[in-house]
Amino acid sequence: MQQPGYNPPVYIQEPPSHAANPAYNIYMGRANQEIAPPQSGVQPGQKAPIRTCLDCIPFLRGDDERQGFVRKVYALLFIQLAITTIFVAAAAGSSAFRNFIYDHMWLYLLTTIGAIVISLALFCFYSVFKRVPINYILLFTFTLFESYSVAAITSAYTPMSVLAAALLTLVMALSLSLYACFTKTDATTWYWGLLWVFCGTMLVFVVFMIIYPSRYVFLIIAFVVVILVSIFIVVDTQIIIGGRRYGLGYDDYILAVMLLYTDLITLFVYVLALIGDRRN
Repeated sequence: MQQPGYNPPVYIQEPPSHAANPAYNIYMGRANQEIAPPQSGVQPGQKAPIRTCLDCIPFLRGDDERQGFVRKVYALLFIQLAITTIFVAAAAGSSAFRNFIYDHMWLYLLTTIGAIVISLALFCFYSVFKRVPINYILLFTFTLFESYSVAAITSAYTPMSVLAAALLTLVMALSLSLYACFTKTDATTWYWGLLWVFCGTMLVFVVFMIIYPSRYVFLIIAFVVVILVSIFIVVDTQIIIGGRRYGLGYDDYILAVMLLYTDLITLFVYVLALIGDRRN
């Protein structure tokens, strides 16, 4: 039953067929409060035993299905990041690859547009992204497009700058993810407001850059984006972990992976813009 003043979710999907209990099939909407959480064989008032490292996270303890979902999401994310790392390393260490990028800038534009199109298709034709193997094909096509675009961007910076930005991004991402897992604050309630703030801020800065182009203005934009994307990492991690007001269902692993991957790539690119040294 909807609460007064509650806005329905942007997309609606049927509960996945393999889910044992619909209480944890939370989408971008309010969880069903009338259904009890999954049974783990633990008496009321007792805590589920810690069997895996994921059991250390309060919202995952004793929930085998949600843990399986989280493992699948982060396994796919690791593969995506590995592919991107290969492209970035090639751009940093191979002058031939950098020359290829510089001589074929149309390919950079094509891959960037392709990644945007696939991202938009995810929200416009979401049911397609739940069909195997089409969803995996689209996911890794998006990853290849995004990896080439990131490699083209990093090719303009020195290898040490790229490495420093990657390490800083890793530390920030791990810290934000741990905070999202263990904090009692429900950051998912900020999702739509944060999205509007992010889009509005970027629109204002883009207009300002067109009117008054300046490196200092760009650095301010980069700093603001880093802050906003950092908050997005916390929010997206919580909707994947579950147990909050908003969350993702067990069949939404492609959406979950794309959210986290996009957050991390955006954070890395703008951290690099802030601290990176450009090649001569």
